[in-house]
Amino acid sequence: MQRSKVAGVAALALGVAAATGLAWWATSTAGEQQVAARPATQPSAATPADVDGDGRSDLIVRRADDASFWVQASTDGPFTVAIGAPEDRPTMGDFDGDGRTDLAVIHDGAGPSTWTIQPSGDGASWTADLGQAGDVALPGDYDGDGRDDLAVFRPVPWGAPDTARAVWLIRRSSDDTVQSVEFGIGGDLPVPGDYDGDGRADLAVQRDDTRWILRSGDAATIAEQFGTAGDVPAALDRDGDGRTDLAVVRSTDPTQTWYVRRGATDVATFGFGRSTPPYQQRVIGDYDGDGTTEPAVFDADGGVWWLYTGTEPTVVSWGRAGDVVAPFGVDPTLGLGPAEDPTAEPPAEPDGG
Repeated sequence: MQRSKVAGVAALALGVAAATGLAWWATSTAGEQQVAARPATQPSAATPADVDGDGRSDLIVRRADDASFWVQASTDGPFTVAIGAPEDRPTMGDFDGDGRTDLAVIHDGAGPSTWTIQPSGDGASWTADLGQAGDVALPGDYDGDGRDDLAVFRPVPWGAPDTARAVWLIRRSSDDTVQSVEFGIGGDLPVPGDYDGDGRADLAVQRDDTRWILRSGDAATIAEQFGTAGDVPAALDRDGDGRTDLAVVRSTDPTQTWYVRRGATDVATFGFGRSTPPYQQRVIGDYDGDGTTEPAVFDADGGVWWLYTGTEPTVVSWGRAGDVVAPFGVDPTLGLGPAEDPTAEPPAEPDGG
């Protein structure tokens, strides 16, 4: 991967030993605070947005004006990677199975969409076609071979008949075949994850107050009631058991409220993020390397990240106005607009069962 180092980062000024490793705080000559860290645990291939393979998610934004990813890597420090054209959509995944996240873009044209993947190592970029304009990119390891597959979710078009179904297209890395699965109806929001802990991503959608999951292990469809209509679904593993937990985000002016069900009945609730303009972009990662995933929000107006790694968020400056994060499924600002009926009663809390 051709990297360009970001100049102007001052010498590291302070180190603090912690249970998760040695963390450093530094300030660039431009006044931006940076974070780097050395993990105490082995890197995990399942760590999202982990370009340097240290088991910690890195801060990554896509900048359209130079068609580059700007990466603040937790071990390797800041660098940029130019891929594609300014209008291309950003995405990422571990497509070669080396335990490090590969950066990618999707170019939409009149025909099939073209993915360009830049391996995290020294390999040359490669391309593959999958999906079309309007599809939602959802790469993940659906076939369980240790490599993320190219995958998209094609929602049901507005005005389609009630019998229409959403379509998932998965380009399996194990045999390079494209699998097509109908799963979901109009209005469903895609939220795949490894809900059964078998090492393969399961297809899943949120429909009002219910998470519908097509399990990869036995092809059974299960319905889990969690949340309420209007919530935005999220997928994260807060307890580190290798299974995706049910989670939803709700706009509760002026903050966002997260509801996460860990296990069968344990529901955690916490406020994190802003639900009023200027809107923040949500993202999920393991920013402290403890083997669990936590939410983060990117404030593009100020170029600031807020990481929910504990009871108090960690604030890191990285990026600038106009930058975007690579969305996981739904629009990272979905659900942050004003309510259609400001006089409506607030929805009930999610049922943990």
